[in-house]
Amino acid sequence: MSLRRFQAIHAMLHLSSRRSPPKGNPRYDPWVKVRPFLDAANSAFKRHWVPHQDLIVNESLIGMKNRCSFIQYMPNKKHTQYGLKKFELVESKTSYVLHTTLYSGKDYLADGPHTFTHRVVADLIEKSGCYDKGYHVFTDNFYIKLPLAKSFIERDTFLTGTTNKNTKDLSKSVIQAKLGGQESIYYRQDKVLLVGYKQKHTRKPVYLLTTAYHAEDREITSRSGRRAVKPIPIIDMYNKLMGGIDNKDKSIYHISSTRPTRRYWKKIFFNILDMCMLNAYIVYCFQCQPEAPMPRRRFVLDIVNSLTTQKPTVPFIPPSPRGDGELHKLDHLPGKNLRVCAVCPSNNKKRTSFWCPGCNAGIHKECYLKLQHYWRPDKKKRQLERSDSD
Repeated sequence: MSLRRFQAIHAMLHLSSRRSPPKGNPRYDPWVKVRPFLDAANSAFKRHWVPHQDLIVNESLIGMKNRCSFIQYMPNKKHTQYGLKKFELVESKTSYVLHTTLYSGKDYLADGPHTFTHRVVADLIEKSGCYDKGYHVFTDNFYIKLPLAKSFIERDTFLTGTTNKNTKDLSKSVIQAKLGGQESIYYRQDKVLLVGYKQKHTRKPVYLLTTAYHAEDREITSRSGRRAVKPIPIIDMYNKLMGGIDNKDKSIYHISSTRPTRRYWKKIFFNILDMCMLNAYIVYCFQCQPEAPMPRRRFVLDIVNSLTTQKPTVPFIPPSPRGDGELHKLDHLPGKNLRVCAVCPSNNKKRTSFWCPGCNAGIHKECYLKLQHYWRPDKKKRQLERSDSD
């Protein structure tokens, strides 16, 4: 593909011709320009992958500073601080994206009796079809609340995550407890367990809420020989599994198809395209087992080459005017007869002992695939037809 053709396709890129009703209308959709592509991507994500048990809910940014009323500033993000916020449900083991939604301000999921973060997590799990199947969801302190944990118990879904000490409905006996170094405290209410843990005297205590683990302290030995007491396996599993969202962001921004553009919806398109490529590579790696897969960069280049390389066209084969049922095939001429090849240049007049009975033409073996199949009358018949016409 030439540079000018690529620039023309990029300039004329268009996803949807639909228009959204004005703001305030119940049918108002701020992402109407990318809605068909986003819905198709989310549907394909769920159709081609069955996730493992451990899932992650987190937010991410589509980096941009375009003219858009939904631009957010998140200083804790390393790859970009300005952009469009999106909420994602990601598989922890492989960083496979199961579902993604775009944040559109205060109007996003405005209806409902629960808090905003509760509605975000419940909406992602519901649309991904992961309720009532025993999945285990990990979140950070922005999402996890006690009502969310109780609602997950009713839907046969587990929840684990860090929580803020100022969160409502938490036990004061745990929050107000003065912990020393390597000390922990537990409080259970039905199936919900609240954990408080302080690693060192100089650090603040960490609080976790879980419906999947039990209260247990173990003494572990580090590589340097130091011994420490930790709430096992809550701390270790949380630190291990929450890294899946970081790996996903690194993979997408390491090999990205994003191009400079003033259209904010094009930035969304390129980001969704990157997620599609990442998910496709994860599926490819799973299917390659036990063999080693190719590097992701080479995988992406192979897909690009397959889409941009001009494919050879199939020659048109007109129907034979004769309905005598002759088959087009490569066959030996009867006897020791030879014929001029119908494909080789006429000035060479190379003869061959093979022919196509359906075409009534001589043909070399190596020229057979280039032959256009149609009936060719003999030269004597051509001369007789010309003389009769004269």
